Amino acid sequence: MIDFSKIKRIFVFGCSFTQYCWPTWANMLQKEMPEAEFYNFGLCGSGNISMICKISEMFYKMKFNENDLVAVMWTTYCREDRYVSKENGWMMVGNIFTQQTYDKSFIEKFADPKGYMIRDLGLIVTATNWLRSQTFQTLLMPSVPFDYQQDEKDPNIKIILDNYSSILSTYPKSMLELELDFNFEWGHIYYSDKDKKNQTKDYHPSPVRYWNYLKKVGLPMTPLTYKYAVDSTARLIKCEFRHEIEETFREENTINHNSFRMLF
Repeated sequence: MIDFSKIKRIFVFGCSFTQYCWPTWANMLQKEMPEAEFYNFGLCGSGNISMICKISEMFYKMKFNENDLVAVMWTTYCREDRYVSKENGWMMVGNIFTQQTYDKSFIEKFADPKGYMIRDLGLIVTATNWLRSQTFQTLLMPSVPFDYQQDEKDPNIKIILDNYSSILSTYPKSMLELELDFNFEWGHIYYSDKDKKNQTKDYHPSPVRYWNYLKKVGLPMTPLTYKYAVDSTARLIKCEFRHEIEETFREENTINHNSFRMLF
């Protein structure tokens, strides 16, 4: 059990489930510990590689200590994180099979679901062992089950998972299975333009879903933050356009984007 009373700094890492245009689980933690310094390094499209690089960078830059909480929500495997200086840093395009940056020939030649799984599980397990060996408190969670894969019928997947079962079994159930019941329901539906021509069915969970998940994994969440989650969800439902969402949650987005500047 994490002792919120001892936390003076919070560092969170993840993808769009961690930092988005409406409050996520990271914001719930910030509301639970308002006196703690809060650094959100989540970024839309981020894969597990860039997350681990950021964790390592901040570990040395910010000198994590026993009064810190380092919280990570791992993402899906099939992502191409690539640092490119001429692109001003990390290129994070999300799922390689649905993005528009890499062309078809790259995907056909290099995108291998099993390969991504081998890569990411090796990194996640190594990072898990290292993080848990430190003096600071950790909160490590999967956004989806570790066997949630682009090619789940591949018989080699079980072999890969079994190899790391001693570590993976120590994780709580994922957001997808524990709170969403394996259903990426639409967290909200909105228009991206004033002409109402382009409607987005956004699968990111609502704020109250994030609060529920943290409670289910055993965190000492309070009624005060539950009220914040419920109120945030109600405010989100009233938003008809994307720009309204961004304006409605301007304060949260400002807090999220005020994170300590990365070195690289």
